[in-house]
Amino acid sequence: MNALQIRDVVAAVFVSLMLVFMSVELQGRVGLGLDDEGFLWYGVQKLIEGDVPLRDFQSYDPGRYLWGGLSGSVFGEGILGLRAGVAVFQFLGLACGLFVLCRMTSSIPAIFAAALLLLLWMFPRHKLFEPSIAMGAVFFGTLLLKSPTIVRHLLAGIFVGIAAFFGRNHGLYCLAGLGGMAFFLFLRNGFNASMRRILSLGLGILLGLSPFAAMMYLFPDFGTALAESLSFHFATGSVNLSLPVPWPWLVDLTGIKEGVTFRLLAHGILLVGIPIFYFAVLLKGFVSKGTDMGRMAPLVSSAFVGIPYLHHAFARADLSHLAQAIHPFLIGVLCLPVFAKGRLSKLGSYLALAVVAVLTLGSAVTVSPAYEKWISKPEPYARIKVQGDDLWVPRATADLVNGLFSMERRYFSQGGEVMAAPHLPGAYALLGRKAPVWQTYFFFPETEERQKDMIQDMDRKGVRWLILGSGTLDGREDLRFRNTHPLVWRHIMDAFEPVPGETLPGGYQLFRRRVL
Repeated sequence: MNALQIRDVVAAVFVSLMLVFMSVELQGRVGLGLDDEGFLWYGVQKLIEGDVPLRDFQSYDPGRYLWGGLSGSVFGEGILGLRAGVAVFQFLGLACGLFVLCRMTSSIPAIFAAALLLLLWMFPRHKLFEPSIAMGAVFFGTLLLKSPTIVRHLLAGIFVGIAAFFGRNHGLYCLAGLGGMAFFLFLRNGFNASMRRILSLGLGILLGLSPFAAMMYLFPDFGTALAESLSFHFATGSVNLSLPVPWPWLVDLTGIKEGVTFRLLAHGILLVGIPIFYFAVLLKGFVSKGTDMGRMAPLVSSAFVGIPYLHHAFARADLSHLAQAIHPFLIGVLCLPVFAKGRLSKLGSYLALAVVAVLTLGSAVTVSPAYEKWISKPEPYARIKVQGDDLWVPRATADLVNGLFSMERRYFSQGGEVMAAPHLPGAYALLGRKAPVWQTYFFFPETEERQKDMIQDMDRKGVRWLILGSGTLDGREDLRFRNTHPLVWRHIMDAFEPVPGETLPGGYQLFRRRVL
C-alpha cells in the first residue's frame, strides 16, 4: 500500500466535491421533513438568533448547530442553506473515506465507483454528520496503524473529542474504535513503546472536548443542561426508540418482487454479514503476528471503528440507522481486492463487492429523495415555496405546509404564542416562530415534574394556539402524546378547544385557548 501522495489528495477532493455537488443538484430541492429535519432546522435558526443548544431548546449536541450557524452565514438560513451546509460536511467525510482508498489505487474510475457506493449510503440528509464522522474515524485509525507516532495519537484523540461535540454517542464510538486500535498497538509493540502514545491520545481527547468546556464557561447553565441531558439518556437507557431487527430468515419472501420486501431482505442480510466481516478482519489482525500492519491498516481500522458503530445500527434497526453506521464496512469491503492473494481469493473479494452493490441498489437507492420522486408518477410531487426556497415535495407534505401557512394567516397573526406537538418541530422553523416550551419533539415518556414545568411555560408565555397530533411512533400506543405526556394532555383538554374544520395531514388538529 502506497503512502498518500498529493495526487491522491487531489483525486479524493475532486471526486468527493463533484459527487456531492451532483447529489445536491439532483435532489437538494426534493422533499421536506418537518419532523427530524425540521428539528435540526429549527435549532440552527435559534442558535443564529442567540439561543444555546440543550440549554434553551431541545437539541442534538451543539457541534452540528454551530456548523449550521456558520454555514448559514454563507448559504443562507433557509432549508436549502441548511442542506448546503450539511453537504459541505458530507464532502469532508467522503473525502476522508477516499483518502483511505486512494492509498491502494490510483485509478480514477475505481475511486469514482467507490465514492459513488459511499455516497449512495449517505442518508438521511439531516444526518450526514454521522457517516462523515465514521469515515473520518477510519481515516485517523489508518494513520494510527500505519505509523503510530505520538503526534498521530494526539490527532486521533482530538478527533474523538470533536466527534463527541457533534454527537456524544459518536464520541464514544470513536473512542472505542481508536482507543481499541491504540490498545491493539500496545499489545503488539509492548508497554515501553506505547505508554507515551496512549497518554498522547488522552491529551488529544481533552483538547478535542475543549469546545464543551468553552460553552460551559461562556454560557451560564449550559453545563447543567448538558448534565441533565446525560442523566436523561442514562435513565432511559437509550437515545433511540428500538425497532425489531429484520433478520433475513424472518422476511416474508412471498412478495420478493415488491421493493419494500427486497429492501427488508437486503437490510437483514447486511446486518448479518457486517459483524461477521468485522470479526474475520480482527481475527486475522490478532492471530497473524507477522502481518504488515502498515499494509493492512485500512482494513483493520474499518473493523475497529465499525464494531462500536454496530450499536447504532442495531439500537434502532431501520435502514436509516444502518446508513449512519455502515461506512466502515463499505471501506473495508472496497479494500478487499487489494489484500486478496491468489485468483480464487480475488474472485471472492470481487463477488463480495458485487453482492454489496446489489444490496445497495435494492435498499439505499430506493429511499433516496430523487428515486422516490421518480417513482411517484401516480401522485406527482407539488412545487412549494418555503422562505424563498423552491421545493418539490409529496402532495401530503405540500398540503401540510400550505395548511400551516393558512393557519398563520387566518389565526396565528391575531396574536398569542403557537405550540406544535408531538412530532412537528419544523413548524416553528417554517413559520419563523419561537417554541414557547423547551421541548419541541415529544417521543419519550416525560416525568411529572418536567410536565408541570411545561404547563407553567405554556400559561406564562400565553400559548393561544396549539397544533396537536394524535399519531403514534412505530405503531406503539404507549408513545401517543396523551400517554407520554398525560398531565400536559389533560391540561390541553381542559384549557383548549378544537377549531372546527382546521385539520392537517398526519392527524393534526388546531386548538385554541378557551375564553373564560
